[in-house]
Amino acid sequence: WTIVGLASSITLSFVADMSNVDPSGVEALVGYLNQCVPIILAVYVHTSMNRWWQLRTRGLGRVLTASVNICMSMGAVFQGAHYSYGKDLIFRYIVCSIILMHRALRTSEARIDCADLYKRHYINKKEAQMLRSCPKYQSAMVPWVWILRVTNEMVKHFVQNGGEWIVLEQ
Repeated sequence: WTIVGLASSITLSFVADMSNVDPSGVEALVGYLNQCVPIILAVYVHTSMNRWWQLRTRGLGRVLTASVNICMSMGAVFQGAHYSYGKDLIFRYIVCSIILMHRALRTSEARIDCADLYKRHYINKKEAQMLRSCPKYQSAMVPWVWILRVTNEMVKHFVQNGGEWIVLEQ
């Protein structure tokens, strides 16, 4: 629209006498542009919605699916109060990862500020320092390494304390 306005202004500035300008030509141009606006707007809305849906299904959707799978697995295998801290830690890391992913997409900064994640007890001070040193697009992946570490420790504890994996026969 800026180009159309600029072109119209330049064209009209070369006309010395505005009384000689035929308004029907300008009205035809306005009518033509009024027909184009809905098409351009529809293409813009379609593109925006398509980008949002791709982000939702390919990006965040996979993270949410992995989060649900981890939570269900931890709840099914690690039962008892002695596993509650580990399961709580995994849940906090999952929420932290989702928050960091959202912030990475919303900020133009090279690094993500995670001081509030520490204040809200999603992470500890050492973990906050680690996240501050990560580039913004990698910061959402770091909590998943922590989730694997916690899961590994829970499995070790499970096996060392006589836990048995149940294998169903076919």
